[in-house]
Amino acid sequence: MQLPVKQALGCWLASMILIIVALLAFIGLPPSADGAAQSIGRSIAHTGLAAIFSWLLARRKSPHWSWGKFILVYVVTLVVLGLITNSGRSHSVDQAPFPFSVSYSAGWKVERLEGVSSAPPDHKLGVREQAQWFEPNGRAVVSLTCAWLKEGDRPVLAEELARIVQGVTKGLEAQKLEVQSTSPSATVVAAHPGLMMELHATSKQHLVLTQLVAVTTSDRCFFSAVLATSSDAKPAQRQEFDRIRKEIVFR
Repeated sequence: MQLPVKQALGCWLASMILIIVALLAFIGLPPSADGAAQSIGRSIAHTGLAAIFSWLLARRKSPHWSWGKFILVYVVTLVVLGLITNSGRSHSVDQAPFPFSVSYSAGWKVERLEGVSSAPPDHKLGVREQAQWFEPNGRAVVSLTCAWLKEGDRPVLAEELARIVQGVTKGLEAQKLEVQSTSPSATVVAAHPGLMMELHATSKQHLVLTQLVAVTTSDRCFFSAVLATSSDAKPAQRQEFDRIRKEIVFR
């Protein structure tokens, strides 16, 4: 077996194993077998394409590339493929008609994403928009999510809000935080009637995180608007969320 072939196979196997282990360690196991298969399949495809491309470049070189040079070319190729793939996904989301629109004040970094979450099985269930404010005087994240409604769906707002809050609470409690939440209260989201709850996460009686969760429905989706702020966040960020929540326009 020629050296470039050995190098390609070695880089492919090593990177595939490292990527899969990293995905499981930092993101966790996907919620379904289909999601796990998609994640692993995508990793195998990307690492395999990078190995083939690197082998095509190296096979006719004389003398053969060293392992160090081949690995460097392979890593660069893998990064480029990842950037192209992510760019294509982002472009498809930006070009598709989005089910809602809203404007943000200066200072917010806004990103539109596929799916109601980052898990592969959720990519076709809806879309979401995330806005981040990371400044020394306060950190905040706004997440607006549209989960597509199927024909006949009639979500009960109180039940859906309770389910979301329960999931958030479990996640925070897993971080050794104490969580208190308010009772659901009537609110307005995109000129539609909705419900909202507020959560406070504390550690040793010190406030760590405040989260607001508001839900409503439109003709096309079950819609949630979430604000998460750090303990040093300013009232202006809460006011910005109140404005965004009311000024959202469904399409």
